[in-house]
Amino acid sequence: MPSLSNILSDSKDKIPLYEKDEFSNYEEEWQGKEYLSNILKQYLISFSMSPFNVSETYLQVQYQKSKFYASIDNFPDDLKKAENEINMMSTNVWENEDQKPKTKKEKQEDEKEVIKRKDIEVERIERLGDGVWKPIHQIIECENEGWTSLLKGSFTSWLYNVSSTLSQPFLEELLNDIFDIYEDIDPRTNILSHMIVGVALSPLELIKTRLIIQSTATPVKKYRGPFHCMQTIVNEEGGMRGLYAPRYVIPAFIYYTLVPTLRIISSHILNDYLLLTPFYNPVLFPVVNTLLLAAEVAIITPFEMARKRIQCQIKKPSSRQQQLMLINSGLNEPIKFETAVEVSPVPYTGILNVIKRVILEEGNDYDNEDGKGNAITQLWYGTKSLYRGFWQILIRRFIQAAETMNEKVDDW
Repeated sequence: MPSLSNILSDSKDKIPLYEKDEFSNYEEEWQGKEYLSNILKQYLISFSMSPFNVSETYLQVQYQKSKFYASIDNFPDDLKKAENEINMMSTNVWENEDQKPKTKKEKQEDEKEVIKRKDIEVERIERLGDGVWKPIHQIIECENEGWTSLLKGSFTSWLYNVSSTLSQPFLEELLNDIFDIYEDIDPRTNILSHMIVGVALSPLELIKTRLIIQSTATPVKKYRGPFHCMQTIVNEEGGMRGLYAPRYVIPAFIYYTLVPTLRIISSHILNDYLLLTPFYNPVLFPVVNTLLLAAEVAIITPFEMARKRIQCQIKKPSSRQQQLMLINSGLNEPIKFETAVEVSPVPYTGILNVIKRVILEEGNDYDNEDGKGNAITQLWYGTKSLYRGFWQILIRRFIQAAETMNEKVDDW
């Protein structure tokens, strides 16, 4: 008579705990289809949001010098204007008497240089208006841009969205396993995962900004696509350090730490303080959520503007090794690229420098034609200039929140 232990051991060997059937691979197939549908969905979102991304970037990067600030240094401008008028009347006014006349070869070289400069000069878009549709209409009506420029950077946006959507939840789950956290959403790992992924993918945002801000009418484009743009930055701006330079990484670190923190605070206010849910409060919940989203965007918009303005600036090689890398590529210094809108002629040194200079130098909504006003008026309109692109960012964040809400509903 067999013992009980032998029966149990035999049963373990012969009877599997989980018997495979025709539904055993259903979960794996479903996950594969879900990944493909997510990739396709991100492409459609990136393509449809491209006009808003382009208008947002143009609004935030465009240097709109205020009339009040321009009135402070109008004397040097008037002096330059008078000098140009004198030069037009007589070419010998500012020349030295002992200066030797140019040879025929030198004159031909000067003419070629003038023609070369004229070919490079591109008419930029005038000052963009506020709102959502007015900037898009101005871009379409611009002869040098047109409606095709509204699709610039859409492929790079898709690459970023897909990479972020796939890597951030995976990293958050990995951090939860490492630190033995069993909550669905832990604020610490959620913020940390967003920050790590945001900093790691920040070169894609740098590339997207450069591609969008590059003028469409440039005869010879410096950046011919996302991969060529990455290669150019690596060759001209110090290798991989150019992609992850502190001037780009530090703003990305601040931005991607601030954004999930604000979202968690808003979720805490909605769920724990106001006790609102989309199921029991189908009307009040989206209204309050939209107001909280607007408050979040009001906080992050100046940082978004500062990031994009810094991304437009070409970083010159600082170390000897980086300079040798640039020389080996056949250049003495990085090549400048023509922008679709006017950018600041003076480089920015950081986020706070951007915010300070925008408040002091920009803002053009004065009622007086001469642009004269007091310091409080300048402060108000300068601060208002920090929020160019607010509505475009709000639309983008609202779509992201709606997408997250749909995923939660599907989980239920």
